[in-house]
Amino acid sequence: MLTSPRVIHFTQHAIIYGILGFGAFLILFPLAWAATSALKPNTEVFAVPMNWIPENPLWENFILPFQERPFGTYFLNSIIAALASVALTVVISCLAGFSLAKYRYFGRNIAFVAILSTMMLPVQVILVPLYLVVRDLGWLDSYQGLILPQAVNAFSIFLMRQHMKSIPDDYIEAARLDGASELSILLRVVVPMSRASISAVVIFAFLASWDSYVWPLVVVTRDALRTLPLGLSMFFSEYSSQYNQALAAAIIMMVPVLLVFIVLQRQFVEGLTRSGLK
Repeated sequence: MLTSPRVIHFTQHAIIYGILGFGAFLILFPLAWAATSALKPNTEVFAVPMNWIPENPLWENFILPFQERPFGTYFLNSIIAALASVALTVVISCLAGFSLAKYRYFGRNIAFVAILSTMMLPVQVILVPLYLVVRDLGWLDSYQGLILPQAVNAFSIFLMRQHMKSIPDDYIEAARLDGASELSILLRVVVPMSRASISAVVIFAFLASWDSYVWPLVVVTRDALRTLPLGLSMFFSEYSSQYNQALAAAIIMMVPVLLVFIVLQRQFVEGLTRSGLK
């Protein structure tokens, strides 16, 4: 029996929307559970059957982390580390991407492959050597030890290099004929044409620093320098755990990431598209 194109079209869309709906459910269910559990007493977080709407929402769960623990200090440290990492990552990835995309010199491709190969290494492989370098520099328990090792990101360099390769050389040659220096060409010609890719780099760098747990755990021991992921781990101990406050703190921790994504969403998608990653 022949099937009409209309039925085939409807079936294809039904399957696609069904898969997308199932994926959305898998993503949103834990977020919804965390949001409602953050308003419950600690003893009701894992109660079965689950009560989606708390009878008496405990809004103070969002305030207690700041009153009972130095969560404000953790928040400030994460903001400082994330903003500094983003700024350094953007500068380094723009310079490296411009060099790898627009200049011809011996070892350029080898350098690019070497940078790409670092993306294949798990953080555990470089953790000990990186720690020894930071220790020898005297950067343990300091902002520079927390920030600088996370400021060089191979993926950001790859992203900027891919985008800058798509910029016609005619613009650069015209700027050179006008007497512009190489740095001036980068800042006045290439960077303004790379805003979308830079936005993608900003989001990835901010997220990597904001969610980083292993490196701050290794390099920071003073409470005054702990970041939010380390602060979240303080809610759990061998004898008692404050799951409701930890979930409330996790939701607060999500807000800056969402704001960054909302502000740069349009450029982020455009940047991934231009870099050939979409």
